[in-house]
Amino acid sequence: MTGKVQYPYPFLLDAEQDDFKTSSFTISKFSSKTTDVKNTETGEYEPGHKFTLCARLVCGSLVKLVQRGEASFRLLWCANKTMTRGVVSLERGMPDNLGGLEFTVSVPVRNSLLFGQITFEAFIVSKNDNPYYMPDDADETLFGKTFFNVPAGSVLAKTNVRTVDFGDEPNAAEDIISITPSPDAEKTISVNFNSESAIKVLLREKEFEWRGKLLDKGFNRTVRAEICLPVLVRALELLAPEEGGDSDGNKFRETLWGQRLLEVLERENRDLSDASETDFVEIANTLLGDVCSGALCELYERFNFDSDGSDNDSDNGGL
Repeated sequence: MTGKVQYPYPFLLDAEQDDFKTSSFTISKFSSKTTDVKNTETGEYEPGHKFTLCARLVCGSLVKLVQRGEASFRLLWCANKTMTRGVVSLERGMPDNLGGLEFTVSVPVRNSLLFGQITFEAFIVSKNDNPYYMPDDADETLFGKTFFNVPAGSVLAKTNVRTVDFGDEPNAAEDIISITPSPDAEKTISVNFNSESAIKVLLREKEFEWRGKLLDKGFNRTVRAEICLPVLVRALELLAPEEGGDSDGNKFRETLWGQRLLEVLERENRDLSDASETDFVEIANTLLGDVCSGALCELYERFNFDSDGSDNDSDNGGL
């Protein structure tokens, strides 16, 4: 005679099949790329990362629960040092050819929130009370033929935690520049260094759209070299002490973006007092992660030049 109890019910943890014989729930694919992320508080775009992951569920009973709308997928991400976290939910997964389900989600996060570790873990969560829960693949030697009373909101499966380490400090050299579309149709680009929180770069709408398409195509370093590098060079010039070493009265040093950039320079042991015009370029390039070399490498790989310098790329279409 089969009984019915509340806990403990069979729990699927990644591929560690303690409760199950062959089932698994794993993060099968994971990638990240630099991109611009909208700040929901200010409405402005800031440098950031887009994390994309695919979680694969292989468990006949849990797949059926999701497909019937009785369970759903949840992704929890957390930037530990800034205590920023979020949840992404999916009601449906994409069936694969082996009877499993794949859940693919993207998480955009601003760089100002990315220091220390950011973690990702996925769950399958029950949406309804299920008084007769018993997965087909559960180990009968552990659970027999008992049914379990599982209330709504119970976690039925969980992946292992995926961790990305961004170091101990945010990269303020990128975070201080905000790029948004401009309503002015005449000016291709304008830069405002008088803003308190960030240097504001306004691009004409057409150029802003092109920039977005280039970012989507993976030309992140090229865009940063084209726009962020000259802006950062000018920012360093504005922060440099006047001739004679006097920095008193420098209004740009009193801004939030100026203070953050000066902190980065101090950590990197870089002194602006004796810097020349060429030094400003070198310092800015270094703070952006050697973006000049990165941009050239990006273009070289994209257009696939061969040894004689000719272009073998047959894709000459537009963005």
